[in-house]
Amino acid sequence: MKPSVLTILLALLSAACAAAPASDLSVRLDLPYTSRYVYRGVQLAQSSIQPSLDLSANGSYAGVWLNSPITAGQKNEFDFYLGHDFAADSLGAGGKIDLGGRAYYYPQGHYTPGLGQSSFEAYLGLTGRPVGLPFTPSIYSYYDFTRKSYNFIGSLGTALPVGQLGFAVQLDVHGGYAGFNGTVGKNYTYWGAGARLPYRIANNATFTLGGQYDTSNLPGTKHNLFTFTAGVTVGF
Repeated sequence: MKPSVLTILLALLSAACAAAPASDLSVRLDLPYTSRYVYRGVQLAQSSIQPSLDLSANGSYAGVWLNSPITAGQKNEFDFYLGHDFAADSLGAGGKIDLGGRAYYYPQGHYTPGLGQSSFEAYLGLTGRPVGLPFTPSIYSYYDFTRKSYNFIGSLGTALPVGQLGFAVQLDVHGGYAGFNGTVGKNYTYWGAGARLPYRIANNATFTLGGQYDTSNLPGTKHNLFTFTAGVTVGF
């Protein structure tokens, strides 16, 4: 990533923290392990550690996420993101509009041959009121200005309390479409489902086990991917 881009992102992150009163600022640290790194239906790395730091206040948020493969010879990835959630009652009670941007940085080079060490995408998400079970519907659109690619991802998610055990099983199903305006990449669709069991181990800490299924119709990639995750989340 060009130093100027990283400097701007860090400056925005610092400004978001400084502008929010301490009582309104929320900090979340995630420290998960995953048996494989799957991104929009495609496996990019084998077993990895994926730490992240997220700051939020008054609907605004910013953070950094890292994929660090355990297997030698695979590539690291840093993601820096910044956005804001807007209340949108027109989408139903609890509805929101999520607007933001994400910068990707690959120290060992992009996963896609022919591209550099960084890319940037903007995104817009809509989340509606719960329906049915209830499931909460959402749809996101992304555009990557470096790869000249776009993505549309729709999902349904819910949480089912499990008796007196102190946790709720979180379920989701999703599907998406990836398209490319340039010469890099082939259009494809992808879909999957996941389940997570978060358990509170302290007032500000949660241990989560999860499983995920992903697949796509992209030729030349692995299909029917099953992933196991486990990790701790700490909030302040």
